[in-house]
This record gives sequence, C-alpha cells and structure tokens, in this order.
Amino acid sequence: MHCWWIPNEKAKFTFLAFHGNAGNIADRAPIYEFLRDTPANVFALEYRGYGHSSGKPNEAGFYRDADAAFDYLVTTKHIDPKSLVSFGQSLGTAVAAHLAARHELGGVVLEAPFPSASRVARQVFWFLPGANLLVYSQFATQHRLKEISAPVLIVQCTHDPVLPPLLGQEVYDAARFPKEFLRIESYCHEEAAIVAPERYRPVLNEFLTTIGKGASLPTPR
Repeated sequence: MHCWWIPNEKAKFTFLAFHGNAGNIADRAPIYEFLRDTPANVFALEYRGYGHSSGKPNEAGFYRDADAAFDYLVTTKHIDPKSLVSFGQSLGTAVAAHLAARHELGGVVLEAPFPSASRVARQVFWFLPGANLLVYSQFATQHRLKEISAPVLIVQCTHDPVLPPLLGQEVYDAARFPKEFLRIESYCHEEAAIVAPERYRPVLNEFLTTIGKGASLPTPR
C-alpha cells in the first residue's frame, strides 16, 4: 500500500485522507497541502489497485486498507486516535465513515458524500471509471453515520458536476450530533479547498478548535 506522510511540526491533529474514485493521491497534492497548513499532519492513503498500490479495487479491500493505515498511525507513529480526523472525498467518504464507525476518532470530514451506492444509482448512474465498484458494492455511509460518535463536518459544493448536492444534505441529515454543514457556493466536486480556500479554511480551523476543546459545534452555515 502506497501512502504519503506529510508532517507539520505545529500539528495538533492528523488527517487520515481517503481520496475519490478517479486518479490517485498525486492528483490531490494541493488538497493535502491545504490540510497540512491548518496546521495538521496528513497521512494520505492510496487504495489497493490505485496509483502505486498493488491489488484489485473492491469495497472490502478499501476498508482493510483504512484499518491498516489507522493501525500504522496508532501503533507505529504513536498518534492518539482522538487526534485523528478521518477525511474523505466522494468515494472516500464511504471509507472515512466506515473507519470512524469502527474507531473512536477526533472528528470526521466528508466532502461530496453520498448515502449509499444504491442511492447514487437511483439519482444518476455514472462513476466512470470504476462503475463496477458501485454495481457490486454498498458503500453504506448513511448506515455508518448512526455508529459515529465523533463530530462530523460535511462539505458540499452547491453546483457539483458529479453528484447531486442533495445527496450531501441527506448524509448530513443522517449524521448524529454534533455535526456541521459547510456549503461552498461554487462549481466543484472534490475541489472545495482549491476554489474557495478563504471560505473553507476558517470553518475547518474552527471545527478542529472546537473538537479539540470538546465543545459544541455551531449551527449549519
């Protein structure tokens, strides 16, 4: 499994980052730079069958990859799980949610999430390349959210060319409190940090500060 470790000496949190379906972690370098500058460490995972990671892509395998990354950060890097933030984008939101349902983490950030594979199929059947991942998988994020006790931040572009924005709203509605919804008024899918960093950064920083103090999240924006 190929991963990037991007440290920040001032970090209080570490993002365990799960990318979307197309491409690999190299395509998300600007996103990881944005996360690092919060400041935070970033551990970006490249799923099996993507980029330099060997194996064949499948839902169960993605979850095993996520667990392996979590174990590495906790046992080898000696990072407190409560300082870990599970960060997912699009397809990666299902992986991030699954990990957070299995472990007590500091927080969860989901960009352009969807409730389940079947829900996407009912709305618009695309996901190319990799349509077979939806056909033979569940990616039941909506169900996993009921098992997540950590604070959740949903980030959704209002004009998403890939997934209908209403799916992000459905994920937010399914999440337990504490939770927050950040709407990015722009045409984007996984690029919120690139197209609207001045909007995204203060909300993300506030989210990290709030969960660090164990306080309540603000009302949806």
